[in-house]
Order: sequence, then structure tokens, then C-alpha cells
Amino acid sequence: MRSNCEQCGESYLDEHIQQVGSRYLCSRCFQLQKTKIHLENSTNRGYSQDKLNQCFSFEFLQKLDSHMESEFGIIYVWSELNKQGVVTQMSFKHARHIGETLKVTLDREEFRQRFKQNNEDTSKIQSFYIKRVKSEIRDKLNLLNNG
Repeated sequence: MRSNCEQCGESYLDEHIQQVGSRYLCSRCFQLQKTKIHLENSTNRGYSQDKLNQCFSFEFLQKLDSHMESEFGIIYVWSELNKQGVVTQMSFKHARHIGETLKVTLDREEFRQRFKQNNEDTSKIQSFYIKRVKSEIRDKLNLLNNG
């Protein structure tokens, strides 16, 4: 079947359309939207500068997204830092799982607790979050493949 991208209006096979929130975008528009979110994250949007902002920089989130997409190969990933904390969202692009999504978060309060527990070592917090995202992806894939 074919669907139209809600951004550019072009018609694509369903497997090339990604759900982003409530919108359906082609791969090209999806990447543009992802870049736009990253650029918005890189600017100071009025949130106080704190350790969370330093730990989960724009560059780190870009690398996280690229790493997850290359490691798993069947998902699109976009992460952002907002006033609640860090949010990583995924959309599955494999034919069997198209339309399935996943959201992983680390809120500011949990970050503060873990930051203190890890002697304010940002690399340990980043490693923890990477492991959390990978674990959630694996759990979702197991559920989809066996459920």
C-alpha cells in the first residue's frame, strides 16, 4: 500500500513512511524533522543551565541517536532534552513492526539522584542511559517478535 507524507505530500510505499507523534512522514522529511529537533535542543530555550544540560549535550544526543540506529538497524531514533529531562523516542521501520513506537526517559529528579550516587560522574550517567535505551529496545523487540 501507499501513503502520503504529511510534510511534503509525496506518495510512498507504507514501509517508507514513519510515524512521528501523530504525523506520518517520509524518510527525507523524517530526517529533516529530526535535524530540526536537534537544532532546537542545541539552543538555550530558557531552561536553567544545569548538569543535565551539560551531561546530555546536543552532540551527545546526536551520537546516541546515530549509534542506536546503526546498532539495531530497524529503528529511527530521535532524542531531545526538554524541561522534564531527556527523552529518546524510537519508531520501528522493519516491515513487521512499522508503526510501533517506543519512548525512553530520564527525568530531572532521577538524573539528580543518579548524579549524586555516581559522585557527579557524567560518563557513568551517560552509560546508564545508553544501557537503559538498549535494554528498552531489546525488551520491545522481544515483545514484538514473541508476542
